[in-house]
Amino acid sequence: MKKPSADFVLILDDLKKEGKLRISPISREANSFDCPKCGSVISPENPESYSELGYEDNAFALVQCKRCKAKIKLLTQTDFSLSICRQYRKPK
Repeated sequence: MKKPSADFVLILDDLKKEGKLRISPISREANSFDCPKCGSVISPENPESYSELGYEDNAFALVQCKRCKAKIKLLTQTDFSLSICRQYRKPK
């Protein structure tokens, strides 16, 4: 089975350093970001903002913006267990 490709690759550590992770009003955590294509806010606390396309433990999460359909691969360079990537994995 062919894995879906990403239109954009975001390194969450870099977004955090650059101050581009938004603070959620619900959890007060910096876990949301703007879609690199259309600017729509993608948040793990708003399942209407994205669709999960794939997930690999300790590697990445692949999400799709529901507004413009851009595919975004979320990576982290630090300890994955502390990463917001895990928040984008919907429970089965």
